[in-house]
Amino acid sequence: MSSDRMISVISYISIFFAPVLLPLIVWIVGNEFVSKHARRAFISQVLPWLFFLGAMVPLWIVGGDFQSESISIVFISLISLFMISLLVVVILNIIWMIIVLKNTKASA
Repeated sequence: MSSDRMISVISYISIFFAPVLLPLIVWIVGNEFVSKHARRAFISQVLPWLFFLGAMVPLWIVGGDFQSESISIVFISLISLFMISLLVVVILNIIWMIIVLKNTKASA
């Protein structure tokens, strides 16, 4: 397996040990092939956190008081959506990693 493909695979699997940071570094320093995969891994790993911040900051500013039943329901719903989005991102990164590995064996 080429080193480019291996680095691309590591960018995807980094969601388990160095999410966001490793794909960002690889995206910056990698060649065109590696950067494409690292960018995809980076964006997929950042999006759930941006969603979380984008949803929670207004809730904290406006709500602040989590004793209210409506705020609690919204908070629980947002946390649930965040957890689901994290799970989807993990699954997508694994699928993309497998695709890169499969293409390696087909081209070898």
